[in-house]
Amino acid sequence: MNRDDEKNALRESQRDNEQLRETIKALRDELEGAALEKEHAVLGVTSRALDESTQLKNTIRALREELSSFMIAHAERLEAATVGFTSENEELKRTIKELHGKLKK
Repeated sequence: MNRDDEKNALRESQRDNEQLRETIKALRDELEGAALEKEHAVLGVTSRALDESTQLKNTIRALREELSSFMIAHAERLEAATVGFTSENEELKRTIKELHGKLKK
């Protein structure tokens, strides 16, 4: 190999090395970009899951409150009905006693 061939080989090797450096840099940039995209995607999914979880918790809380109100209203109506029936039963018992007393006379 003569001196010119060696110089050409050295230049070619340097060009190849530069191209490899550029390729490595481009691949590194692409990898970093993909990692950032993945991180953003994960954050997006996490954020949506958190929002959905919060909405579900709020829905459960609202349903519990509604159920509690419904149960209280039913309990109040049942209590009122029980009081009404009790007083009606007492009145019927008095009427029966009166009628019984009149029949015995």
